[in-house]
Order: sequence, then structure tokens, then C-alpha cells
Amino acid sequence: MRLLSPQGIFKIIIGIILIASVSLWAKYAKNHSPNKDDAKLKELESIYSQLPIYPDFQEVTHSGDSKDVSARAGKSYRSSAKYSDIRSFYSDRLTRSGWQLSRERNLKDWWRDFSGRQLTFQNGEYSIVIEYRGDKEPDPDWNYAIDVEWHKP
Repeated sequence: MRLLSPQGIFKIIIGIILIASVSLWAKYAKNHSPNKDDAKLKELESIYSQLPIYPDFQEVTHSGDSKDVSARAGKSYRSSAKYSDIRSFYSDRLTRSGWQLSRERNLKDWWRDFSGRQLTFQNGEYSIVIEYRGDKEPDPDWNYAIDVEWHKP
């Protein structure tokens, strides 16, 4: 059996200290951020619960994450609806609720273009991002996703 050299032990100790320091710093940063105790994530979940959901949408998955400077709550859906119908549905309903369309762009999956699109609506420090994977995506599990996001200004 081969024992570690003093240099090897020193490198391991430095690595452990570095990992512990980064972990403690991340915990400290979140505990001193506007998202302490996942406050922003809870707000996003509340916003999401009030969103209109397109009648044809069938929920496939839900996800979320919560950090010191950002949080996200989202769901993915399967639907036979055309992107133009989804865009019209959400543009109409969200703008009536005070959201403003701030961006619309084409999406690519790495270098491949499946005719995907993305809509982003803003309301203060919050965003609603609606993603369409595209009609050329081969065998998708989902083809629409809606995320409600917060990013620290």
C-alpha cells in the first residue's frame, strides 16, 4: 500500500479548504440576498399560479432553482397548438396584466435550427419566458416551456 507524500496531503487539505470556503461563501451570499429563505422563488411560484395556461397544454415536467442572485420556476408542456396561436394568447393576456413583451427571438439547439422561438415578457424585476422548441424538433418530450424568472438587478 502506497502512502501519500506530505505534498499530496497538503494538496488534499488545500482542496478541502477551498471547497468548504466556496460553499460557505455561497450560503452566506444567499442568506444576505433578497432571495433569503427562497423568498423570490416563493414569489415566482405565486406568479406562476396566476398565469393563464393555454387550454391545449398538457404538463410534462416542472422545475425550478433558487440562488442568491436569481431564481426560476417553470413547467414544460406538450401541445398541438401553433406558435402563432400561443404567441397571440400570451401577448393578449399578459399585456392586459401589466407585462410588457420585451424580446422575441429565434432559438437554435446548438447549431441546429428546428424553427424554435422564445418570447420574454417583463414586469419590474420579473420575467416570463415562453419557449417553443420548433416544429422540426425530432420527437420532443415537450414543445413549449414557460419559466417565471427573477434576476437581482
